[in-house]
Amino acid sequence: MLTSPFVSLSPSLPLSLSLSLPPSPTGQFEAAIREHEEALHVLEERNDVLGCAMAHRMIGECFLELSNWESSLKHHRAYLQLAESISNYAEQQRAWTLIGRSYLFRYERDHTREALQEAQQAFIKSLEILDQRLQGSSVYKLSALELSKMRVGLYLNLGMVWNLLKDTPHSMEYIQRCLELAE
Repeated sequence: MLTSPFVSLSPSLPLSLSLSLPPSPTGQFEAAIREHEEALHVLEERNDVLGCAMAHRMIGECFLELSNWESSLKHHRAYLQLAESISNYAEQQRAWTLIGRSYLFRYERDHTREALQEAQQAFIKSLEILDQRLQGSSVYKLSALELSKMRVGLYLNLGMVWNLLKDTPHSMEYIQRCLELAE
């Protein structure tokens, strides 16, 4: 049974409400994974595609905190696939960002150029969705501040990737963009 105080099994209340909260406020990520997996099962029974996507997102984030990039990537890809299935560009953008983060965690482990290139591709895809689908959208109603924070994070991540790839000019370009937007 779900033990989280944030999750309600009442059919009248949205289970996905709890999935917008941090994975575990106390840092007990294994317990949070179990709770989100239970929530995922209930959401699947309810055919709640967005709720399932969010559950995969939270499970993936917990696995990242546990330095398990393989499981994180699996859940973040499931998150992306579900977001794509309902054409939710805001969640697709977030999923690509988390996939990029998963590859950065992989890089911390294996130091391969491939991991950095995968991270870079994911961050660029996320930025493309931000530019082409979310900026100025009347559907997603993201505030200018939210969009700016998303962009700052992506510029910072891309600057980091370029730095790790030993490409100082590109790294400085993205770090500069990040700083200009953050001001």
